[in-house]
Amino acid sequence: MAGARTLSLGLAVLLCCVGEAPLRLVYERCDPGDRCTFGMSCLQAPRSAEGTGPAHLCTRTCNTTEECPSLDGQCVRAPGEPQGLCYRGCALGCRSGTWCDRASVQGVGRCVPIGASGPPALAYQRCEPVGAACRDGTSCIAAVLLGGSAATCTEVGCTDARQCPGYLPRLVACLNLSGLAAQSQCVRLCDTDADCAPWNTRCEPYRIGERTGYCLPRKGRDG
Repeated sequence: MAGARTLSLGLAVLLCCVGEAPLRLVYERCDPGDRCTFGMSCLQAPRSAEGTGPAHLCTRTCNTTEECPSLDGQCVRAPGEPQGLCYRGCALGCRSGTWCDRASVQGVGRCVPIGASGPPALAYQRCEPVGAACRDGTSCIAAVLLGGSAATCTEVGCTDARQCPGYLPRLVACLNLSGLAAQSQCVRLCDTDADCAPWNTRCEPYRIGERTGYCLPRKGRDG
């Protein structure tokens, strides 16, 4: 009899939770209707990761930073808004579905939700469209050789490879194919397509020092 009561209780606990909306942590990305811990609400953030579309965050409205959860909370008020919104600072790391936006108010990084189009691309990763968000301080720039038909997250106007993000000898170079200084680009070096695959790029033959090519973005979605 005791075993039957235990089984019934277990089924009741299970059935009570079926169909409930997901429970998200404070400062975690959420979808409308999700539940949030500590009495927070799933609110649309005035600012999301650039180029990823609108997104929601488990948070609360605020007038001062003291009203925000955790020691790293920040109250940020968008221009023209009567109240601000609490964001998590980047110093402790960003929670699931969020990204550190360092172009924030007063230059202080804060974790903003990532929209439906996904997180910004890394340096040297293929990106789209031109001008889309990138990480590592780079920009989504069209590859000169492809005439703008594909792009990577990179920097232009370099004069030395040591100016490029993630610089390591034999790994990164400053390449100028057009002869125009303003069009020089930081590129990742390679020997085979396998060296470029993690960045959704391919190895274009062009000897640079000991390496046999550089990573060029694939055209289209499949390359």
